[in-house]
Amino acid sequence: MARNQGLLIYRGFFYNFSSCRIMHQRFFHTSQVLEHDPNLKKKKKVMMDQTKEKIRKDKQAAKKRAEPILIPVDPDSVPDPVLMETSRKRQVPDLPPETTEERVLLSKEWARHAMKTHKEDLHKLQIRAKSRQDALKELKKVSVDLYNEAIKVSRTIYPLVLNGPVETPPLNDYIAPDLDDINIKQMRKG
Repeated sequence: MARNQGLLIYRGFFYNFSSCRIMHQRFFHTSQVLEHDPNLKKKKKVMMDQTKEKIRKDKQAAKKRAEPILIPVDPDSVPDPVLMETSRKRQVPDLPPETTEERVLLSKEWARHAMKTHKEDLHKLQIRAKSRQDALKELKKVSVDLYNEAIKVSRTIYPLVLNGPVETPPLNDYIAPDLDDINIKQMRKG
């Protein structure tokens, strides 16, 4: 091992001594290799015309100063407060215990019936799915081409046809709000 002007020569290889340090007698620790591409150029900022820049800034400032155009509230979407007054609420008549018990038993019977029909429907669907799978297995044994044709999805079995107006005529006096300029945060507050 020989040292010569910042280089370390070890077993026939040159090492830069400034970036290497000897940890022990036989082990070296080197710094990380930094890959720099000298062909890369620094990106330059594109300078806009001062007039265009000023116009753009003026537009942004005008948008901030302008009052937002609020979308009108549909009167049918808000319930009438008169209907919610406590004086309009009706008194619920007290039912005799026989009637309430009869209604409870009737609702339980209906729940049992609905559960029974639901289970029957599920069982029928399972039987159909199993028979379909069995038929496809048998078809695959007979002919792979027929099997491939059978599993294709056909959109002509249940065609979807929609009829109706394609366009509605515009209202004469209606001015549509420009929704791009509306400040949504201010709309939510007020």
